[in-house]
Amino acid sequence: AEQQTGRVERASIHNAERVLQALAAKKPDAVDEYASQLVKVVQKFSREHCQQTQTRGRQAESTQDAEAQECTTRVLVMGMQLLSTRLNVLGEHRKTFLLSISILVDRSVQIERTS
Repeated sequence: AEQQTGRVERASIHNAERVLQALAAKKPDAVDEYASQLVKVVQKFSREHCQQTQTRGRQAESTQDAEAQECTTRVLVMGMQLLSTRLNVLGEHRKTFLLSISILVDRSVQIERTS
């Protein structure tokens, strides 16, 4: 069984994505070199997100669980944002990326928020 990503690793991935996002603002093709790794990140974090939302539905959420879920979501969203503009260069990884998104849509629970 695959272990969930640790807090430090999630933070490191998030920071790397932020650097890549800053680079991509000036040079969009900078993402291309890291596209396959980003697809793997999106795939892994999609699975984790779905597992966390299923677990959250079954038990009370601790502060640590909430922080892990929030960081997982940030990494996932940023990875999808970076890749969404580069679909034309994903090649063989495009199918994996799109499958990860469809799994998220299929398995995620919509949470209504009151404003």
